[in-house]
Amino acid sequence: MGWFSSSSDDPSKNLDPQLKEFLDQELSHFRAGPPAVANPPPKAPEPTQQTTQSNVPRESLYQDGRYAHLWKTYQPINEVEARFSTEREQMSEISSTLKDQVGAVKKAAMENCSIEDQAINECYKSGTWMDRMMMCRKENKAFNRCWTMQTQFLKALGYLGVAGRDPEMEEKVQMHADRLYHQMLEQERLIKEAKARGEQPPDFDNVLSGDNVAVTKDAANTKARELNAEAQRQHAAILKKKFEEQQQEKEAERKRIEAQRREAEKKEIESMPISATLKSEIEGRLKDRHGLDRDLEFRAIKAEIAQRQEIANNSLALIEKSKANMLARREAGQQTMGDRVKRWWGGWD
Repeated sequence: MGWFSSSSDDPSKNLDPQLKEFLDQELSHFRAGPPAVANPPPKAPEPTQQTTQSNVPRESLYQDGRYAHLWKTYQPINEVEARFSTEREQMSEISSTLKDQVGAVKKAAMENCSIEDQAINECYKSGTWMDRMMMCRKENKAFNRCWTMQTQFLKALGYLGVAGRDPEMEEKVQMHADRLYHQMLEQERLIKEAKARGEQPPDFDNVLSGDNVAVTKDAANTKARELNAEAQRQHAAILKKKFEEQQQEKEAERKRIEAQRREAEKKEIESMPISATLKSEIEGRLKDRHGLDRDLEFRAIKAEIAQRQEIANNSLALIEKSKANMLARREAGQQTMGDRVKRWWGGWD
């Protein structure tokens, strides 16, 4: 019964003759054994030296190496797009990091100005009527200055400027910025009080001096470095010694200038057309005077001598004029008794 019958009859006897012939042809290949191995195809000719050395992309129409020098700088469009895409991602990451750092610096400045911020809140809550009418102008001004200066101090000290630095060290930088800000306020207060008293304002070092900035710069490499009491004492001693040396240099320069000035004064006094007694008197007047006081006194002395010289010159001119008039009267025969007395006793002749 069909294909599932167990009969030994040939099952293909009922097939179409043409189909049966086709099956017999196909089965004959399996009955005859494996087919003979065909001869291998001839090898392709070896590429010439010019073809081997050519380095042109597949976009070139001449793969034999022609115009290869024109394709040396060629870059596929997919490589260009991939590179620029990576650069854009890097720039975006850098911009995002910069924004985060700016925000962190502003936040740290707000933390350092918490006292000023609290003062504003207290002013609005329990301040005087006039202060609230003025919108707590004084407190807001103090807070704005604090926030601006704290931000600048943090940036100058390198807050969040070192990659991989631990939060503890960043907190030390933040505290150091706050300490320098209050040091600046104290210096401003002392200078203002000195000016109010009419005194010479004290000369302070720059708050952002090399030593103060080095506290945070060195801390980036040595996390354990801090300014302890001994370091502060040594630093103060160095500053004191430096100040004393500067004062000594200024004093030596002042003495040198004073010596040069006195030497010039001495030469000028010697050249004056006055008597030796008067010169000694001038030197006595200048002996115990120094600085501006001595300069003013010497100028006054020169003015007095110039005035005396002018009086003497005018007197001589008057005497000469009187002599000329006397001679003119004598020649005209109109000589007076005074003219005779001057001739006899004054020597006017």
